[in-house]
Amino acid sequence: MKKILLIIIILIFTIILFGKDVNEEQASQVAINWIEYIDSKIGNNIREFKINQKIVNENLFIFGFEDGGFVIIPNDKDISPILGYSLNSPITEKIDNPALKDWLGTYQKTIEFVKSNKVINTKSRN
Repeated sequence: MKKILLIIIILIFTIILFGKDVNEEQASQVAINWIEYIDSKIGNNIREFKINQKIVNENLFIFGFEDGGFVIIPNDKDISPILGYSLNSPITEKIDNPALKDWLGTYQKTIEFVKSNKVINTKSRN
């Protein structure tokens, strides 16, 4: 089961590498695959992750799961595919934590810079 999940994750990352932008469907599948993979690494193979919350803006997708947990994914393939995640913590649309706001703001600016300057991440393309 773990090998199949790993193969699926690799295939999805490969698909994402061929297109510059990441759409919501691709991002949600990556989020589910990632959280299931991480969950299985700590021995929790019984939990099923279903997306019940989406926060989408011009640069990020944040997917929240029914029983807690979230994954943050950029909408550009030249940025690392997983920016952050939690297996347990919920995510809310209104983010009050100043450190998290600042961190997400920094990623927003980085993604905007990558897009506007057409920066290519050679490591993600090789």
